[in-house]
Amino acid sequence: MNVLRRLAARIDWVFVAAIALAFAVILLTPLMSGQLPGTSDAVLHLHRLISATLNLREGILWPRWSPNLHFGFGYPLGNFYAPGWHIVGAFLVIAGMPAVTTVLIMQAVGILLYPVGGYLFGRQLAGRPGALLGAAIFLYAPFRFYELFEQGNISQFIAMGLMPWVLWAFARCALKPRLSRVATAALLLAALVVTHNLTAVEFIPLIALYALLVGWAATPHRYRLIAPLAALGLGLVLSAVYWLPVVIEVKDVRVQEAATGLYGIQSNFTPITELLGPNRTMDRAALNPPRPFDAGQPGLILAAIGLIVGVLPQSQSKSKLSRWQRAHLIGGAVVIIGGLYLMTYQSLWLWQLIPPAQVIQFPWRLMGLITVCMIPGAAISLDLLPKKWQPYAVIAGLLVIIGSALPAMPPIAPNVPEPAVITPGTSIRYEAVSGNLGAVSTYEYTPRWSTQRPLFDACPECYDSWGWFIRVNQTSLPKDVKVDSSHGIHRSGTQFQIDAPNAFNLEFHQFYFPGWKVTVDGADTPISITNPYGLMAVPIPAGTHTVEAWYDGTLEQHIGDILALLGLGLCLVMFAISRFAKSEPADSSEKSPPDFRRLGGGVTVGLLIFAIFINPITELFRGHGTASQPANAPMPIHKVYADAQGTPLVELVGMDVPRTAQPGARVSVQLYLHALQKLDAGWRVAVKLQDSLHTTDWANSDNVVPGGYSSADWPLDQYIVDTHLLTIGTDAPPYLDDVIVQIYNDAGAQLKSDSPTIAQLRLTNNQCDAPATSATVHYANLITLNGYTMNRDANHVTLDLYWHVDAAPPTDDAVFIHLMAGNTMASTADTSPIAAYPSHEWQAGQCLHNRYVFDAPSNADRVLIGFYGRDNGTRLPATSNLPLESDGLIISLR
Repeated sequence: MNVLRRLAARIDWVFVAAIALAFAVILLTPLMSGQLPGTSDAVLHLHRLISATLNLREGILWPRWSPNLHFGFGYPLGNFYAPGWHIVGAFLVIAGMPAVTTVLIMQAVGILLYPVGGYLFGRQLAGRPGALLGAAIFLYAPFRFYELFEQGNISQFIAMGLMPWVLWAFARCALKPRLSRVATAALLLAALVVTHNLTAVEFIPLIALYALLVGWAATPHRYRLIAPLAALGLGLVLSAVYWLPVVIEVKDVRVQEAATGLYGIQSNFTPITELLGPNRTMDRAALNPPRPFDAGQPGLILAAIGLIVGVLPQSQSKSKLSRWQRAHLIGGAVVIIGGLYLMTYQSLWLWQLIPPAQVIQFPWRLMGLITVCMIPGAAISLDLLPKKWQPYAVIAGLLVIIGSALPAMPPIAPNVPEPAVITPGTSIRYEAVSGNLGAVSTYEYTPRWSTQRPLFDACPECYDSWGWFIRVNQTSLPKDVKVDSSHGIHRSGTQFQIDAPNAFNLEFHQFYFPGWKVTVDGADTPISITNPYGLMAVPIPAGTHTVEAWYDGTLEQHIGDILALLGLGLCLVMFAISRFAKSEPADSSEKSPPDFRRLGGGVTVGLLIFAIFINPITELFRGHGTASQPANAPMPIHKVYADAQGTPLVELVGMDVPRTAQPGARVSVQLYLHALQKLDAGWRVAVKLQDSLHTTDWANSDNVVPGGYSSADWPLDQYIVDTHLLTIGTDAPPYLDDVIVQIYNDAGAQLKSDSPTIAQLRLTNNQCDAPATSATVHYANLITLNGYTMNRDANHVTLDLYWHVDAAPPTDDAVFIHLMAGNTMASTADTSPIAAYPSHEWQAGQCLHNRYVFDAPSNADRVLIGFYGRDNGTRLPATSNLPLESDGLIISLR
């Protein structure tokens, strides 16, 4: 018993509580069911795991080329998409673990990374309670559950979980420089880089700045700056196995295609209201309820408090913040503010200044940086409280953090059942069904020599035996040629015995890519590239020959391998030196931490109970709407759309449309659609922003698959949420425009409703254009004419009027344009001031402009411009220091 007590006394129970934070999240995943989560990317990662396993079975540790992918034409997937966790998982699959189970276990490991890394990083900044709060902030950010249960990008999820680990390691390098700490930091940074490439793109600049920050803020030590910078350099050397070939060979694939259309930066910004808004519950009646997408209000509040405390002078803050803590508070807040801005459409200009940065595709990937930078604010803010209050504060904080995240936590999409037996051939079968060739959703890694993607002769059964081999293109073989294949003498290759009575070109069923080698009877043979598919081909003389083709890799790939091996060797040497070096005395000034065992144990027990009941608890935070009465629709509506025979097919039961927007802005429109009848496939939904005359589109969005579900799959007892992003033209005038919804199919059929308009959106822009000729004329204290521009040719007059709305006109007014010849009215061109924007809809403060084109009689000498009421014909009295006539401004035609 005494041994157990001593052991229990040595355990950091608050750290145990941090680990327990992950249990509830893990139990929400389908780990126990053995099925993949129904997320966007989970199946893709399963087949990337299979690709890594196929290569590992061949003795290839880094899976640069996958011969079975893209219908068996091969794909350089692992060369461009960082395969870090796929390689680790491949060892488990080879050891006998089912592939799906491996994916789920790696996902669970990723979940554990968050609170443990958050706690370790927090301990470099504050005490145990503050570190526990920081760990909770990091794990329970609502965005985390979007990534876990909607996106399902496991590589990105794990890489984001590694962020606080890397920060922890770099902080340790600066605080107490050691060779072992430098090696640890380098290994963790390299692990992040080889786990997810796009996360590394955003994280590397941050960690470089962080290395400088901690080097400046740490306690004076001659190596406090050198150690973190050395870790950064060594980490890049270790990860050169991935990034060096990518940098040099990215020109050989079509990666630029991945940053266009739906995957372009401009299509994936997030409104600031969503980033900062509250977490709405997800309605049970929705097939695809919108999941809260934000960093978490508790974390943002704590970061704001930390920033305020950090920037206050020491005398005013009445705190004992060190330079180390202030640097983390201010630095973290700056990253949060900058990250939030970069995720909104207002930052498009900045992304366009740095085109290479657009490869990130989704600005919301910066949420990883934002959430990890909340840890300093949470940890240090709590640490400023008196020690006796900290246990109560951390418990209250955990309740608020986890409680606020509960609406975002439930998984919604059904799990995906996979075949009991999974082979490399399963990947090809998936490609044929999904269209996601190469285990990617676009074709960004297709070699540039392929101008038309080959989609024939897939042969999934050819790869069910787990053989790493390539085939020949049977259509290229003359009828009298005999070909036998076997495993070659090289790894990643195939040998062919060919008997050909006549010379011919042998075409391989494999894309060309730098690194392929082919020999004919042992002699290197130049490879030609077919057009348009970009396949490999070599000339074969008449007779019997031995041909071998294998992927040998490129010089830059080999250099990357060597650099990584040298880096690993250096890390081992650094660990060995640290292990056998004379240990330094402990810092006598460091006080023993207070005993938080009771806090840690109590929180651990509470979290275990919470985890056991996590599913029914999260269900309590689901909305209870119906198919015709959504629980969360901001604007309920009941608009029925019927076919040509008048049969009601779809009902618009709710919407979320902004009231105002500015020209050039990007706005989100959500439609809540309910199928009234079983629908055919192919119905699509378009949303347009039009003027009131429905003659001009100022923005439009067309969803081929509304809500991500084919119309044939819309249930009758649930509604779907269809989100549209409208980019308003920068030249859109400041009018009150109509939001139009159209439901149609490619066959030309369109569903009808009583009116296509579902709402109105006011464009606001109070900037006044400068007219060529200034003129100030007041009309009844309602309208001020600021000036005009007039041009006249032989037959027509073009007149532009610029005016300011002083007060909203109570009725519709008209502008009178009278062309005068002496005392006689030669002609008139009276009209609505703006046909698409009646004056009763104007708002005070608006600046308006319109152009009028009319015929001018040859004898006309002047134009009178004024306003009158349409209902009674009474002119608005005009006042000005300019010449007026009959309440109209005189503009000379001479």
